[in-house]
Amino acid sequence: MGMKIKLEILENGDEIVGFSEGRLAVKKSNGELEIFSLSFDENNIPRVHERSVLVTFKSGSAKKVSVVDDDGDFEIGSF
Repeated sequence: MGMKIKLEILENGDEIVGFSEGRLAVKKSNGELEIFSLSFDENNIPRVHERSVLVTFKSGSAKKVSVVDDDGDFEIGSF
């Protein structure tokens, strides 16, 4: 008998748009794209990494890359 792995990461309106080499791309209902990294531990148990990459809309005329914690307490950016 096979085993199914269930990942509960989608919110209402989200859509899986790609999966490749341990990365799962989720299109959010607001148009943003979130990329999750997956790996399997030594017992073949799947792990979703705590950090994800969120591709979102520009807030100004320049492109920006930043790292923000979940609470929004700090942000590190490059412009």
